[in-house]
Amino acid sequence: MTTVTNQTEKTRIDKLREAARPCFQCGICASSCPVFRVAPDVNPRLAVDSIVSTGEVPEEGNEWLCAYCLMCDQRCPMGISLAEILIELKNISAAEGTAPPQHCSSS
Repeated sequence: MTTVTNQTEKTRIDKLREAARPCFQCGICASSCPVFRVAPDVNPRLAVDSIVSTGEVPEEGNEWLCAYCLMCDQRCPMGISLAEILIELKNISAAEGTAPPQHCSSS
């Protein structure tokens, strides 16, 4: 897990926790995910679980592999916008300087 140090980013994580809290781990997001089908280590459900249980950015960086097809959003029975959560995780990761180098601007 990547511990968030900036207070603004901690507030953003707290908002994500509240957004993800209704998740009851049914796995529909993962079974709907085309990336998960070809790379089972990329499990959107685990990102949600990590946020809710620890309040920290998952260290795996799987949010950077999301195809943003929105299938998880469309099929979630609780109406959780996992795509928005993953985008926000990317933003937090970039702000904290923990984004993968290939996703950072060199300018």
